[in-house]
Amino acid sequence: MEYFDIDNLYKRNYLVGRLTEKVINLLKLATIETDILISKDKIKYTLKHEPDFESYEQYKKCFEMTPDIIANPDYVALHPSGESIEYIKQLDKTVLLAVRIKSGECMWVSSFFPITRAKLNVYIREGTAKRVSK
Repeated sequence: MEYFDIDNLYKRNYLVGRLTEKVINLLKLATIETDILISKDKIKYTLKHEPDFESYEQYKKCFEMTPDIIANPDYVALHPSGESIEYIKQLDKTVLLAVRIKSGECMWVSSFFPITRAKLNVYIREGTAKRVSK
C-alpha cells in the first residue's frame, strides 16, 4: 500500500488498502475483494476535519495512517445508508475512515474524522460496529 505525506502530494490517486474477504464476511457484503484508493482532492477535502483534532500534527499523523487503518482496523461498520464501510481504529484519537461502496474495479475513501469513545460504544452496543479479530 502507498503511504503519503499530505504536505507533499505528488500523485493524483493513492492505493491505500484492500477490501478483504474478512471484512466482506463480517459485514455480510455482497461484493468481492477490491482495491481502496484515495484521491488528492479527497485528501484536501478531509482538511475540514482538522479542527476536530488537537493539532494539525495529530490530524496529519492519524490521516497518514490510512493504509494501517484499512489493513488493521479495530472495528468495521456498515453505514446505516448501506453506502459506505466505516473502518474504525484507536490512534491518538478514535478515528473513522469511510469508504464508499461501489461496484466496479475499486472503492474510494470518502471521509475521515475522529469520533468519541461514547459514539463508538453506541455503535458496538447497537451491533453496528463489529470487532475485527487480529
